[in-house]
Amino acid sequence: MGCATMMRGPMQVVSVESWPAGARVRVQPGAKTAETPALVTMWRKSEHMVVVEHEGYQPASIVLVPKRSLCFWRNLVWIHPVVFITGFIVDISTGSCFNLEPDRVSVTLVPVASARH
Repeated sequence: MGCATMMRGPMQVVSVESWPAGARVRVQPGAKTAETPALVTMWRKSEHMVVVEHEGYQPASIVLVPKRSLCFWRNLVWIHPVVFITGFIVDISTGSCFNLEPDRVSVTLVPVASARH
């Protein structure tokens, strides 16, 4: 098994905060929902769109992108080639050698302008 897979695992917990608090959080892909402030668990190897919505405010969308972490590069320093190859393959396939960025979502929602006639 790869070093990153054993130490970190394929999932990452991301903090989502909003002003005002109590906003609905939707994470895609998937059907995860939460209410701010929230801790949301996501797969490290996938790109995610986080949508924060609150009644009376414009929704905000943030894209989280997997980026290679230090664990990705640690696999390169293994001396034995079998260990390097095995660890590298496992960590890449599980996504454990990636970090989602940004690793924290904090948004200030903008009020919707009232309609004037």
